[in-house]
Amino acid sequence: MVTDQTGTSIQSVTFRCPKCNSLCAFAKHHAGRGARCLTCNHRFTIPDHDGQKPTSITTEMDPLPGYYRRALCDSWKIFINPNNLKIMIFLASLVSLEYFIGFTDFSFNMPGFRLQLPLGIITVFIVNGCLFCYYFQIVASAAFSMDDLPDVELDVGFAFFWNIIKSIYLFIVAFLLPLVPFAIIVSIIENADIELPLFAKIPMFLVGCFFFPMTILTIASGRGTWLAFDPRVMITPVFRAFGQYFTAAFLTGLAVITQFLVTYLTIGGFQEMIKKGPMIATIALLGCIAARMLNIIAMRSIGLFAQHYSCYLPQIQIED
Repeated sequence: MVTDQTGTSIQSVTFRCPKCNSLCAFAKHHAGRGARCLTCNHRFTIPDHDGQKPTSITTEMDPLPGYYRRALCDSWKIFINPNNLKIMIFLASLVSLEYFIGFTDFSFNMPGFRLQLPLGIITVFIVNGCLFCYYFQIVASAAFSMDDLPDVELDVGFAFFWNIIKSIYLFIVAFLLPLVPFAIIVSIIENADIELPLFAKIPMFLVGCFFFPMTILTIASGRGTWLAFDPRVMITPVFRAFGQYFTAAFLTGLAVITQFLVTYLTIGGFQEMIKKGPMIATIALLGCIAARMLNIIAMRSIGLFAQHYSCYLPQIQIED
């Protein structure tokens, strides 16, 4: 079995690479498409059944042109595309729900005690879980050549809450995982009684954050979170298309910083902002929505990087 971008198991087909004999696994619905071996990068057509020998593909792929234009100039068009109107209304509603309810205290006094109702915290948790889940969907859809925003795919009942938890967990893992090697290096140096100054730690932290988009892409690809531990998968594409990856990393960093500042400035939500006047409360809500829109542009830039430079990315190399 393989997993989708939220870690859910899906039906797969397994077979041996015709060049290096390594075991390969792909989602069954990709049968008949071109792909590459993660071990030797050999291209082949994904077979229909387990154990079936794949057909080798001898032609080589090249990067697609136009990444900068699509990531920097055309991204805003998704917000005015009529095909995305329903999605934009849904996302704006989620952000508004968090803004109006997320910081509201629903507790009330009972005879002898106060009944605590953490509905606000639950709302914040669900809204962000839905958004993180959708961010993974945006990356995956852009990586596999979908121009419009993907439809929102949310389960019901227990499966809904389970996907919320997994999405938040995977997003946190995607952020922390690139920092692990640098945390280990700092720990080894300091255990050797060498005090690292702050100006030396900050660049190491920033280098770890620089690989955050690649980790997001690897998880969203559905090929398995374990690939984020493969240096060839994580590092090689960055150096082979450094300028384009830097653009995606810059947009992601800008989105993260903007989201942090907006969250800090609007802490307390509507209950606090309305104290400063209706105009401030309205601007604060629009700022929250704008920050999430910037997140969408950043996630789409990651997916577009994968689409244009899939020849360097074996974890997402699925062709029509």
